[in-house]
Amino acid sequence: MNFLKPTLLCLAVSYCSFSQDIINKKLLKTIDQIDSNRIKAHVKYLADDKLKGRLPGKEGYQMAVDYAVKQYKSIGLKPAGEDGGFVQKVILRKSILQKDKMSLAIKLPDGTDKNLVYGNDFLIYPHPEKTSVNLSAPLVFVGAGFDRPAFGFNDYKDLDVKGKIVVVLKKVPDNLPANVKLHLNYPATTQEYAIKNGAVGILTCTYTANNVQFKAQATGLTTNGQNASMNAAGKIVGSISHRGLPLA
Repeated sequence: MNFLKPTLLCLAVSYCSFSQDIINKKLLKTIDQIDSNRIKAHVKYLADDKLKGRLPGKEGYQMAVDYAVKQYKSIGLKPAGEDGGFVQKVILRKSILQKDKMSLAIKLPDGTDKNLVYGNDFLIYPHPEKTSVNLSAPLVFVGAGFDRPAFGFNDYKDLDVKGKIVVVLKKVPDNLPANVKLHLNYPATTQEYAIKNGAVGILTCTYTANNVQFKAQATGLTTNGQNASMNAAGKIVGSISHRGLPLA
Protein backbone atom coordinates (compact mmCIF):
# COMPACT_ATOMS: atom_id res chain seq x y z
CA MET A 1 0.00 0.00 0.00
CA ASN A 2 1.36 3.45 -0.89
CA PHE A 3 1.11 6.36 1.48
CA LEU A 4 2.16 9.97 1.14
CA LYS A 5 4.74 10.86 3.69
CA PRO A 6 6.09 14.43 3.97
CA THR A 7 9.33 15.31 5.65
CA LEU A 8 8.93 18.04 8.22
CA LEU A 9 12.03 20.14 8.78
CA CYS A 10 12.56 21.81 12.12
CA LEU A 11 15.29 24.36 12.65
CA ALA A 12 16.62 24.68 16.15
CA VAL A 13 18.93 27.59 16.90
CA SER A 14 20.94 27.54 20.08
CA TYR A 15 23.75 29.74 21.24
CA CYS A 16 25.98 30.30 24.26
CA SER A 17 27.14 33.71 25.36
CA PHE A 18 29.77 34.96 27.72
CA SER A 19 29.30 38.55 26.58
CA GLN A 20 26.58 40.28 24.62
CA ASP A 21 29.22 41.93 22.45
CA ILE A 22 30.61 38.70 20.95
CA ILE A 23 27.27 37.45 19.62
CA ASN A 24 26.84 37.87 15.90
CA LYS A 25 24.41 40.76 15.37
CA LYS A 26 22.85 39.07 12.36
CA LEU A 27 22.15 35.99 14.48
CA LEU A 28 20.55 38.10 17.21
CA LYS A 29 18.36 39.80 14.63
CA THR A 30 17.23 36.42 13.28
CA ILE A 31 16.50 35.07 16.76
CA ASP A 32 14.46 38.16 17.58
CA GLN A 33 12.23 37.41 14.60
CA ILE A 34 11.24 33.97 15.96
CA ASP A 35 7.59 34.08 16.94
CA SER A 36 6.86 31.59 19.72
CA ASN A 37 3.13 32.05 19.14
CA ARG A 38 3.47 30.72 15.57
CA ILE A 39 5.39 27.70 16.81
CA LYS A 40 2.73 27.10 19.44
CA ALA A 41 -0.01 27.32 16.79
CA HIS A 42 1.69 24.69 14.60
CA VAL A 43 2.13 22.30 17.53
CA LYS A 44 -1.45 22.87 18.69
CA TYR A 45 -2.86 21.97 15.27
CA LEU A 46 -0.67 18.92 14.63
CA ALA A 47 -1.28 17.58 18.16
CA ASP A 48 -5.02 18.16 18.07
CA ASP A 49 -7.27 15.16 18.72
CA LYS A 50 -9.05 15.68 15.40
CA LEU A 51 -5.93 14.40 13.63
CA LYS A 52 -6.40 11.11 15.52
CA GLY A 53 -2.72 10.44 16.02
CA ARG A 54 -1.70 11.05 12.39
CA LEU A 55 -1.28 7.35 11.62
CA PRO A 56 0.02 6.59 8.09
CA GLY A 57 -2.75 6.14 5.56
CA LYS A 58 -5.40 7.58 7.87
CA GLU A 59 -7.50 10.72 7.46
CA GLY A 60 -5.64 12.52 10.26
CA TYR A 61 -2.31 11.83 8.61
CA GLN A 62 -3.49 13.38 5.35
CA MET A 63 -4.66 16.42 7.29
CA ALA A 64 -1.13 16.78 8.69
CA VAL A 65 0.32 16.41 5.17
CA ASP A 66 -1.99 19.08 3.78
CA TYR A 67 -1.15 21.42 6.66
CA ALA A 68 2.61 20.97 6.21
CA VAL A 69 2.40 21.55 2.46
CA LYS A 70 0.33 24.70 3.00
CA GLN A 71 2.96 26.05 5.42
CA TYR A 72 5.80 25.23 3.03
CA LYS A 73 4.06 27.13 0.25
CA SER A 74 3.28 30.10 2.49
CA ILE A 75 6.96 30.64 3.35
CA GLY A 76 8.10 30.20 -0.22
CA LEU A 77 9.98 26.90 0.06
CA LYS A 78 11.04 25.36 -3.24
CA PRO A 79 9.45 21.91 -3.65
CA ALA A 80 11.82 18.93 -4.00
CA GLY A 81 9.31 16.07 -3.98
CA GLU A 82 7.87 13.94 -6.76
CA ASP A 83 6.19 15.55 -9.78
CA GLY A 84 7.28 18.99 -8.64
CA GLY A 85 5.43 18.74 -5.33
CA PHE A 86 6.34 18.62 -1.66
CA VAL A 87 5.72 14.91 -1.02
CA GLN A 88 6.99 11.54 -2.20
CA LYS A 89 5.45 8.07 -2.15
CA VAL A 90 6.75 5.66 0.47
CA ILE A 91 5.74 2.00 0.65
CA LEU A 92 5.03 0.92 4.22
CA ARG A 93 4.51 -2.65 5.35
CA LYS A 94 2.87 -3.40 8.68
CA SER A 95 3.94 -6.65 10.31
CA ILE A 96 1.88 -7.99 13.21
CA LEU A 97 2.93 -10.84 15.51
CA GLN A 98 0.64 -13.80 16.14
CA LYS A 99 1.03 -14.47 19.83
CA ASP A 100 -0.20 -18.07 19.73
CA LYS A 101 2.45 -18.97 17.14
CA MET A 102 5.46 -17.57 18.99
CA SER A 103 7.83 -19.47 21.25
CA LEU A 104 11.33 -19.15 22.61
CA ALA A 105 13.23 -21.83 24.51
CA ILE A 106 16.77 -21.89 25.86
CA LYS A 107 18.70 -25.06 26.58
CA LEU A 108 20.21 -24.84 30.07
CA PRO A 109 23.64 -26.22 31.06
CA ASP A 110 21.98 -29.32 32.57
CA GLY A 111 20.45 -30.14 29.17
CA THR A 112 16.87 -29.17 29.99
CA ASP A 113 14.84 -26.70 27.92
CA LYS A 114 13.45 -23.58 29.56
CA ASN A 115 10.40 -22.17 27.79
CA LEU A 116 10.13 -18.40 28.06
CA VAL A 117 6.89 -16.38 28.19
CA TYR A 118 6.27 -13.69 25.57
CA GLY A 119 5.67 -10.30 27.17
CA ASN A 120 7.22 -11.38 30.46
CA ASP A 121 10.59 -12.84 29.49
CA PHE A 122 11.08 -11.74 25.90
CA LEU A 123 9.89 -9.66 22.95
CA ILE A 124 10.10 -10.58 19.29
CA TYR A 125 10.09 -7.92 16.59
CA PRO A 126 8.32 -8.95 13.38
CA HIS A 127 10.51 -9.43 10.31
CA PRO A 128 9.11 -7.25 7.48
CA GLU A 129 10.46 -9.57 4.74
CA LYS A 130 9.45 -12.93 6.22
CA THR A 131 6.05 -14.29 7.23
CA SER A 132 7.65 -16.76 9.62
CA VAL A 133 11.05 -17.45 11.19
CA ASN A 134 12.16 -20.77 12.67
CA LEU A 135 15.67 -20.62 14.08
CA SER A 136 17.78 -22.88 16.27
CA ALA A 137 21.41 -21.93 16.85
CA PRO A 138 24.08 -21.65 19.58
CA LEU A 139 24.28 -18.44 21.61
CA VAL A 140 27.45 -16.33 21.82
CA PHE A 141 27.77 -13.38 24.21
CA VAL A 142 29.35 -10.37 22.48
CA GLY A 143 29.07 -7.71 25.18
CA ALA A 144 27.60 -4.52 23.76
CA GLY A 145 27.95 -5.97 20.26
CA PHE A 146 30.03 -3.11 18.80
CA ASP A 147 32.65 -3.57 16.09
CA ARG A 148 34.31 -0.18 15.61
CA PRO A 149 38.05 -0.45 16.37
CA ALA A 150 38.46 3.25 15.53
CA PHE A 151 36.42 4.05 18.65
CA GLY A 152 38.07 1.34 20.73
CA PHE A 153 35.26 -1.22 20.33
CA ASN A 154 36.35 -4.77 19.49
CA ASP A 155 33.53 -6.81 20.99
CA TYR A 156 33.74 -9.44 18.23
CA LYS A 157 37.51 -9.89 18.47
CA ASP A 158 38.55 -13.56 18.63
CA LEU A 159 34.88 -14.67 18.63
CA ASP A 160 33.35 -17.04 16.08
CA VAL A 161 29.71 -16.07 15.62
CA LYS A 162 29.11 -17.40 12.12
CA GLY A 163 25.77 -19.20 11.97
CA LYS A 164 25.08 -18.32 15.61
CA ILE A 165 22.84 -16.01 17.60
CA VAL A 166 24.71 -13.18 19.30
CA VAL A 167 23.63 -12.13 22.79
CA VAL A 168 23.99 -8.39 23.25
CA LEU A 169 23.86 -6.43 26.50
CA LYS A 170 22.62 -3.04 25.35
CA LYS A 171 24.97 -0.45 26.82
CA VAL A 172 26.49 2.66 25.27
CA PRO A 173 29.33 4.41 27.17
CA ASP A 174 28.50 7.90 28.42
CA ASN A 175 31.89 9.40 27.55
CA LEU A 176 31.28 9.46 23.79
CA PRO A 177 30.19 12.36 21.57
CA ALA A 178 26.41 12.67 21.38
CA ASN A 179 26.26 11.81 17.66
CA VAL A 180 28.35 8.64 18.19
CA LYS A 181 26.16 7.56 21.13
CA LEU A 182 23.04 8.09 19.03
CA HIS A 183 24.44 6.00 16.18
CA LEU A 184 25.48 3.14 18.48
CA ASN A 185 22.03 3.14 20.09
CA TYR A 186 20.24 2.41 16.82
CA PRO A 187 19.06 -1.23 16.50
CA ALA A 188 20.24 -1.18 12.88
CA THR A 189 23.80 -0.47 14.05
CA THR A 190 23.83 -3.57 16.25
CA GLN A 191 22.34 -5.57 13.37
CA GLU A 192 25.01 -4.31 10.98
CA TYR A 193 27.86 -5.49 13.22
CA ALA A 194 26.21 -8.87 13.79
CA ILE A 195 25.66 -9.43 10.06
CA LYS A 196 29.19 -8.29 9.27
CA ASN A 197 30.55 -11.06 11.51
CA GLY A 198 28.23 -13.77 10.16
CA ALA A 199 25.58 -14.00 12.89
CA VAL A 200 22.08 -15.25 11.98
CA GLY A 201 20.19 -13.69 14.88
CA ILE A 202 20.38 -11.24 17.78
CA LEU A 203 19.14 -11.62 21.33
CA THR A 204 19.27 -8.21 22.99
CA CYS A 205 19.22 -7.93 26.79
CA THR A 206 18.04 -4.62 28.21
CA TYR A 207 17.78 -3.35 31.76
CA THR A 208 16.36 0.08 31.01
CA ALA A 209 12.66 -0.82 30.58
CA ASN A 210 10.43 -1.72 33.51
CA ASN A 211 7.90 -4.58 33.47
CA VAL A 212 4.96 -2.31 32.64
CA GLN A 213 6.76 -0.84 29.60
CA PHE A 214 7.89 -4.33 28.54
CA LYS A 215 4.36 -5.75 28.63
CA ALA A 216 2.92 -2.69 26.86
CA GLN A 217 5.44 -3.02 24.05
CA ALA A 218 4.65 -6.73 23.71
CA THR A 219 0.92 -5.97 23.43
CA GLY A 220 1.61 -3.28 20.85
CA LEU A 221 3.52 -5.69 18.61
CA THR A 222 0.64 -8.21 18.62
CA THR A 223 -2.17 -5.68 18.20
CA ASN A 224 -0.77 -2.71 16.27
CA GLY A 225 2.29 -4.32 14.74
CA GLN A 226 5.31 -2.47 13.43
CA ASN A 227 5.75 -0.45 10.24
CA ALA A 228 8.79 -0.70 7.98
CA SER A 229 9.71 1.17 4.81
CA MET A 230 10.00 -1.08 1.75
CA ASN A 231 11.24 -0.61 -1.79
CA ALA A 232 9.32 -1.63 -4.93
CA ALA A 233 10.90 -5.11 -4.80
CA GLY A 234 9.54 -5.72 -1.30
CA LYS A 235 12.92 -5.37 0.41
CA ILE A 236 13.55 -3.37 3.59
CA VAL A 237 14.86 0.12 3.09
CA GLY A 238 17.63 0.67 5.65
CA SER A 239 16.56 2.73 8.65
CA ILE A 240 17.50 3.21 12.30
CA SER A 241 15.47 0.14 13.26
CA HIS A 242 15.96 -2.21 10.28
CA ARG A 243 19.27 -2.85 8.53
CA GLY A 244 17.64 -4.51 5.56
CA LEU A 245 19.94 -7.54 5.35
CA PRO A 246 19.38 -11.26 6.09
CA LEU A 247 19.02 -11.65 9.83
CA ALA A 248 16.36 -13.43 11.87
